[in-house]
Amino acid sequence: MNILSDTKTIIALGFLLLGILILSTSKLPESTQYYLTVDELLLSEKSYAGQNIKVAGLVVENSVDRDAQHSTWNFLVRHENQSLAVFFEGAMPDTFSDKAEVVLTGRYDESSRQFIATQVLAKCASRYEEKLNRPLEEKENKTKDA
Repeated sequence: MNILSDTKTIIALGFLLLGILILSTSKLPESTQYYLTVDELLLSEKSYAGQNIKVAGLVVENSVDRDAQHSTWNFLVRHENQSLAVFFEGAMPDTFSDKAEVVLTGRYDESSRQFIATQVLAKCASRYEEKLNRPLEEKENKTKDA
């Protein structure tokens, strides 16, 4: 009788593990999202139109137009020879600026040829490089003065 209850327990655990495996693999494609460059998006824009995607690029200098009253932003991002118009509504990260590297989450609207961003992640390397190089420059200046 003990063997029978052990067998039932093992079978129940097997079904439980199988259920967890099926649920985790079925949700995996929805939770993983790779990003495209601007060039890749525009090359196959019809296949990405309306889908939730991520796009990476550089903010084009002097392209940022902000409407503070409505918290909306219009700007261009580029990669190599292609640029993409972007619309975003909401608070922009502090690191967002001209020439910043950005990763945008949202959807591409084929009719307006514009990317409607729901999230903007920005990286401004110059701010970090400046802080990293400052101690080295100070050290070099002290050595020269001595």
